[in-house]
Amino acid sequence: MSIDSRIQGDFRLKEIQIRTRRALRQGMYRIGKDLESTLKRDILKKPKSGRTYTYRTASGRRRKHIASAPGETVANRSGNYRRSVGFKVGHEKIEFGAGAEYAGFLENGTPRMGARPSLKNTIKSKYKDMRGDIISALEREFR
Repeated sequence: MSIDSRIQGDFRLKEIQIRTRRALRQGMYRIGKDLESTLKRDILKKPKSGRTYTYRTASGRRRKHIASAPGETVANRSGNYRRSVGFKVGHEKIEFGAGAEYAGFLENGTPRMGARPSLKNTIKSKYKDMRGDIISALEREFR
């Protein structure tokens, strides 16, 4: 795959700079939306292959939960982690992560628990798509 980098027309350098920045931000926004929706979908995806246990809800009901195994994407229990997933597009970067207070423990693990690298798994699975999003945003802008 190659990108045609020839510029046709009467463009000034400032206009090219503005259009490139706009295209990159649009591409990064698409990447963020795709990463967020993929991770939220993967959290809900069943079956997980971890330990099965029962717990009591706040109302006293007993519920069965199948946890995720180390290396898998996190299993949904309360929905707090899933709701905290998001992204932010800056001038030259995109920040993608989870804001739950225990997100770092899940991602990196602890001495007593293996890591559930949900963010890393999602980024790995979407890496090729990310490159394509940036290229298509640039192509759309300079058409």
